[in-house]
Amino acid sequence: MQKYFIISKINIQQLALEVNEYLKNGWECLGSPFLDNERNFNQAMLSKAAIKEKEDQHLNNFNLNKTFEYFVMIKFKLRQDVDNQFFKEVENYLRKFPYEGLKFCEIFDLENDIGEYAFIEFFDNAENYIKAIDRRDNPILDKLRKFVIPYDNGEDFTGSHGKLTKSFSHLLI
Repeated sequence: MQKYFIISKINIQQLALEVNEYLKNGWECLGSPFLDNERNFNQAMLSKAAIKEKEDQHLNNFNLNKTFEYFVMIKFKLRQDVDNQFFKEVENYLRKFPYEGLKFCEIFDLENDIGEYAFIEFFDNAENYIKAIDRRDNPILDKLRKFVIPYDNGEDFTGSHGKLTKSFSHLLI
C-alpha cells in the first residue's frame, strides 16, 4: 500500500493553503475535498514518489487495492511555549520504542477554538495495529502529560482508534 494521509481543516480556505504547500513539495492529491461527520473539510494526499513507481497504473485502479487504514489518534491541548519540547519527547519515544508496521506518524495543529493538536499513527495491517493499542511498554502518555492542558472533564488526552475507510474513488479527478 502506498502512503497517503488526510488533511483536515475547519474551513476550505485553511485546507487550500495547507494542501497547496504539500503540492509545492511534490505530493499528489487523491481527490476533491470532502466533508466528515463533524463538518470539517478533508483532503487526501498521496506521495508523488510513490505514484511514480507505477506510472502506467491509473489512480482509480490503484485506489481499489486496499480500502482501509488502521489508525490511532490522540488529541490534546498543549501548554504555551512547550511545543518544541513536546515534539522532541515524541521523537525520542519513537526512536526508543519503535512500532512494528508503523507507516507514518504525524502531529497536526487542528486549529480549532480550543487549541487542540492530534497525534496520529497509521499502521500497515490489523495485527500490528492491535499490538500497538495493546502495548504495555508504552510510556509516552505519562511523559507527555507535563506538556498538556487538561480538558474540562479532567482528562489530559482524548483518543480514538480503528479502521479508517478509504473510499475516494467517487472523488478522483
